[in-house]
Amino acid sequence: MVDVPVHVPQQQLRVQVGVAQFADPARTPQAPSASSTGRSSRPAAAPPPPGAQPPPLWGDENHVRELFGDRVDALRLGRDAVVVDRFATPGQFRDFFATHYGPTVAVYRANAGDPERTAGLDRALTDLAARHLAGGVMRWEYLLVTACRA
Repeated sequence: MVDVPVHVPQQQLRVQVGVAQFADPARTPQAPSASSTGRSSRPAAAPPPPGAQPPPLWGDENHVRELFGDRVDALRLGRDAVVVDRFATPGQFRDFFATHYGPTVAVYRANAGDPERTAGLDRALTDLAARHLAGGVMRWEYLLVTACRA
């Protein structure tokens, strides 16, 4: 098994000078976020590499604590939300992600020759937005992680 998730924080800690800070709305499992878009498209996408863990685990405080372990001091975790008011309709959400969000663009490209799969992805994105879009607003929760190298 490849130990990809643990390797990533080690690299990030080496690159940062003293303090590492991460915030990604696509990494919180409880939120209707960009990671939800990735889950919707997964049946049409290539499988992740062996040993890779799902990106939403970066939104799980216990998982993040385990990844960093004793390699950091003063680990602080906090939650917040980004208010997204860009999409008036589920269709606008779908069109934006199909055109501008890299992983979704890649899935559409990979399935360009399969109208059935493309239509399924269209439905999944539209349904996702319909579930979480309230009055033209979505709230995407994220986990903010701040740590100092040990």
